[in-house]
Amino acid sequence: MNKHVFEKIAKLGKTELSEVKVDLALADELKKSLANYKSLPQFLNSASEYLGRTSKTYTEALKEFNNSKSNAQTLLSKYTNAYDETGVLLNKVKTSAEALGIKPSEISGYSELDKVHMDLVKSYTSLKELFNKVNK
Repeated sequence: MNKHVFEKIAKLGKTELSEVKVDLALADELKKSLANYKSLPQFLNSASEYLGRTSKTYTEALKEFNNSKSNAQTLLSKYTNAYDETGVLLNKVKTSAEALGIKPSEISGYSELDKVHMDLVKSYTSLKELFNKVNK
């Protein structure tokens, strides 16, 4: 019987020590968790605020981009033949001037239209290339 009592006391001691070990392990786990995650809500809130700001900026920029693209498309459609028309007119003037034996640049407005024509070709081509690039 004494042996039985001592076995029970030994088991009780082990149980109590086991409970203390479990409590200490949980306390350590809590400390680790607290250290790892204490600043996480602040980090997540900061990320959320930043995403909100950039989302608003993105939405506004996308709207402005689409408006700009639409305007460019309208201008390209409206002036698609403009540099052809000025080129044809310059060629007619050049042919007429040569038939009269004069230089085209001696005709009033020819040099100015020639410059406008070159600027128009460059501008139209540049806008068309950029429009095609962003429209992919």
